[in-house]
Amino acid sequence: MELAQTLINVQDIDLDILRIRKQVEEMPERKALNKARAALLDLQKKTNSIVGKRKDIELDIEANEDELTQIDERIQELNALLESADARLVANLNRDLAGQEKRKEKLNFQLEGLFSELEKLSAREDKANDAMRKLKELEQKNIAAIQMQGAEYLKKLETLLEERQEEFARLDVSYQDIYEALAEKKKGIAVAQYKDGRCSICGTEFNDSQISRMKRTEELGICQSCGRILVISDEARDE
Repeated sequence: MELAQTLINVQDIDLDILRIRKQVEEMPERKALNKARAALLDLQKKTNSIVGKRKDIELDIEANEDELTQIDERIQELNALLESADARLVANLNRDLAGQEKRKEKLNFQLEGLFSELEKLSAREDKANDAMRKLKELEQKNIAAIQMQGAEYLKKLETLLEERQEEFARLDVSYQDIYEALAEKKKGIAVAQYKDGRCSICGTEFNDSQISRMKRTEELGICQSCGRILVISDEARDE
């Protein structure tokens, strides 16, 4: 039974290794980290859009303020000309002055709206930046938890791998190759056991002649249904 038990031991270790690796993949902190990173990416896109709009408004404000400066200079110039203008030029200067005042009024109205929009966008940007800061803190918290728990899992894996190497070395090379090929093909379960007239993995029920033949042969057989190595224990032979 030594060969059969060694195969069972190797498979048990391999299944433990698979369980630990699955636990690592399914860690709540890992899922939380992926969720936080997805939220960060989405928030970054929205923040970039807000920043782009804010910069456009700031450029519009700058352009309006520059034009207002030019208008104020023109109004001063026109007022100066009015002081010394003759009657023929006064009407033209007044029309020009009225046009400048109207344009100034329009620009001031536009600026009022632009400043209001800028205030709203700045508030949204501040809120987004605060949310990003919190998400980054959450991201770092989950990374730290993953690293801490990952170290524990790694220690367990190292122990199991050492045990596997020792146990696997007890198998003949031919059985090593058969086991590895079946384990890869059968999702880690290469060995089944004969129990109560059935394969313990696929549940195939053997007839009396098959059972009799298996009990007369070596401790290992092959399940004709699932193709796994079939271990037949001494207890099963005595049934």
